[in-house]
Amino acid sequence: MATLEELERRLVALEERMAQIAQDAAAARVLAGGADRDVTQVSETLAAHTRVLNALRETQLKDRGETDTLAGRVDEGFGKLTAGMTDISSLLRELIDRQ
Repeated sequence: MATLEELERRLVALEERMAQIAQDAAAARVLAGGADRDVTQVSETLAAHTRVLNALRETQLKDRGETDTLAGRVDEGFGKLTAGMTDISSLLRELIDRQ
């Protein structure tokens, strides 16, 4: 059986250990609070980046549409130019053949 002195020593050690555990728990709560703020900040930053990327995507889609339209107009213009040059060549050949 444990002596009174031994029980008292164990109780003091237990009280000291509980004080340390309480300090550790308080430090863990502080760290958890900091981590929660960090996660919130990262989440907000990620959401902002996502909004920027979505806006950029919309702009790129619009620009792509405008570029495609412009390319179509250029192709159409070159087609007309080619047809006109063909007509001019034919007319010049007719003139040369007449002489």
